[in-house]
Amino acid sequence: MAFFDSIFLAHPRSVGETYTEHMKFAAWFSFQLLRAGSAAAVHSVIPRLCDRTASTIVKALARELADRSCKVSPPVNLKAPSGDTKTTQA
Repeated sequence: MAFFDSIFLAHPRSVGETYTEHMKFAAWFSFQLLRAGSAAAVHSVIPRLCDRTASTIVKALARELADRSCKVSPPVNLKAPSGDTKTTQA
């Protein structure tokens, strides 16, 4: 049972989701990445088409991940190379 838990349940639990919730989000996220990749491929051949589509999708996904990680991970203080203290997500 521990093997099953470590393979299927531990990670979703660590991000505050059930297996089904995590699967739905991961499937949705991968579909969005496919959309962005397809738009980038079209744009590479015909630069006039999809000129902002991929970047718009990727920026929205980055915001979505940042919002989700804020709900799970407490901020951690890290020392920047310059000596400034920055707050970031673990």
